[in-house]
Amino acid sequence: AKLSLLYLELHNSMTICNYTLPGWASPRKDRNYRGDAEMDAKIYSAVTGETVTRKQLEDMGLRIFSLFRALNALYMNEKDQRNKHDLLPEWSFHPKSGASTLDHADLEVAKDMLYEELGWDKATGMPTRATLERLGMKAVADTLAMRGLLP
Repeated sequence: AKLSLLYLELHNSMTICNYTLPGWASPRKDRNYRGDAEMDAKIYSAVTGETVTRKQLEDMGLRIFSLFRALNALYMNEKDQRNKHDLLPEWSFHPKSGASTLDHADLEVAKDMLYEELGWDKATGMPTRATLERLGMKAVADTLAMRGLLP
């Protein structure tokens, strides 16, 4: 889930069409259906001339996603993104013909797991100061803190 979100932000910001991606998969049985997980970093490096690793590229995606979350909190004037924003409609939890049902408790566990992977606060669903500063966004952390929106 983390990588899906980060690469969605990266693909949107770099205007890379992910119609044929993820490049991590291959249609070739002789490659065990494995592609190249470094492909996006290689494309970025080739186009910009700035060599980046997959980890550096994923941090760029996390930076974009965390900034989006910070802006969302600022515009909502709400720190509790977990319970005020990261919601599913109630019908998502009702049984449907031929479909499995989603459990409220399982969704909360999934949120905990995702927030931990992102370096976000589990109680609020907000990026922590440590995460924002690691990503070079101290000014964002300071602004959130000044507005009472930093966990």
